[in-house]
Amino acid sequence: MNDHHGMDLAALRRVFTVTGEALSERYVALHDRAEDSFEVERWLDRAIELRDQRRGADHSDRETLLHFIGDWSNTLRDLDLMEEICGR
Repeated sequence: MNDHHGMDLAALRRVFTVTGEALSERYVALHDRAEDSFEVERWLDRAIELRDQRRGADHSDRETLLHFIGDWSNTLRDLDLMEEICGR
């Protein structure tokens, strides 16, 4: 696990942005590869929720940034595992 607690705020904002972009790209790819309307809707909903989180986050609040970085990093790891298991 990466420890971002010691980072200055500017670096933390960059990690927030990069992690959010990576997850957004993953959701779009999953949406584009969806095999049925349920999957299409699920990945679209997640992409919209992520967009709202990114827009609504207080970029001056370290704890908020750390929360989202951790949550999104965990989601990316879960998606990696899902793709490994499902072969997608």
